[in-house]
Amino acid sequence: MKQFLLIPPKFPKITHTNFTVIKTVLFLTAFCMHHTSYTQEKLLHIENIEANEHKVIKAFGKLKKRPKKKRLQEKFSIVFNNAISKHKDRLHTLSHPSPIEDKNWEGLTNALRSIQFLNELATSSGITPLTKTPSIDSITALATTDLYTKGKASLNKTENSYAYEIAYTYLTRALQFTPNYKDLKKLIDITIAEGTRNVYFTPVTYQNLGNYVEWGNDNSSVSSDFIIEHLSKDISVNNVGSHFVQNKLKADRVIAIEWVSINISPEKNHQYTIKRSSQIMENGKEKTVSATVHYHKKHKDITGTLNIKIKDTKAAPYLINENLSGTRTFEKTEVTYTGDKRALTQEDKSFINNSYGTNNLNFNYTNNYNLITEMYLDTIHDQVLNHIGKLLNWNYNM
Repeated sequence: MKQFLLIPPKFPKITHTNFTVIKTVLFLTAFCMHHTSYTQEKLLHIENIEANEHKVIKAFGKLKKRPKKKRLQEKFSIVFNNAISKHKDRLHTLSHPSPIEDKNWEGLTNALRSIQFLNELATSSGITPLTKTPSIDSITALATTDLYTKGKASLNKTENSYAYEIAYTYLTRALQFTPNYKDLKKLIDITIAEGTRNVYFTPVTYQNLGNYVEWGNDNSSVSSDFIIEHLSKDISVNNVGSHFVQNKLKADRVIAIEWVSINISPEKNHQYTIKRSSQIMENGKEKTVSATVHYHKKHKDITGTLNIKIKDTKAAPYLINENLSGTRTFEKTEVTYTGDKRALTQEDKSFINNSYGTNNLNFNYTNNYNLITEMYLDTIHDQVLNHIGKLLNWNYNM
């Protein structure tokens, strides 16, 4: 996920009227720091560890068949020690997180499980295991207690606009380690019930700052439905934390999206030819046949800048206010030939068979909608999801 951090401005003297605004910005900063300090891991299962250690397993398999072969012993020792060294380095790094980061308990546990798996292989091959590392059970207990405590504490801070999101993250992480710990599942249910928000997408509008305008009804963009449908669909996967509504008056959060600009470059043409010749047999005699392959390419660039805002209906500042841009190059090609077809290469024939054809070679107004929506989907859509996904779906990227 793209990392971002909202830095609160230097505030003037705090008064009764601006205290709420300041508090909201500080809460947002804490929320962003919590979710961007590192990409949250999942606990690895044995099949995941085996996949990660396939080089060691492969070397072990060869050594097992020929245990006295010195070259195989050396090969196994090298890949084994490299893998162990990697996990030991990670253990050291994760054991000393920075002051603004939570401890990556999942990463610590995954490293320990991987070392345990490798040590079992080492014992089977006659290699002396490493010095003892912390037990997985002790790390599991510490992780569960730490995450449960932080989740419960956040759940009690109802003045924090992001208390439920943060609590859910901590508690579900604890659930990975010890599913039946205390009242963990009950707290998660409470978090979801109390923290779910109604979310409303306003129609996508445009500012008309580029050289192309998406005309629609009531200042809405022609691509409005396309954008909102794709965002809603992707954010709805395993969604916890939001309920999408069709009535703005029922919303707790309102998402406003606007095309700041759409720019379509002039079409550029590129034409060239390639000469082909080939030796063939005809009527028992060798013969040279020739052809000329004609390429005609047209392309243009479409650049878009999209502004996205998320507003909590009960808070003053925007939760998110970002401009996101993308550029996509579109190309159409027509390939024809003159001369003897037998001189063509297989690549020539493939290009000719797949050529778009003269009638469709030109870009025109009627297909600009498709080009713009493709540009959005290929270059901007994931950026939007990276900014709003976790805020609207607590399970996003989990």
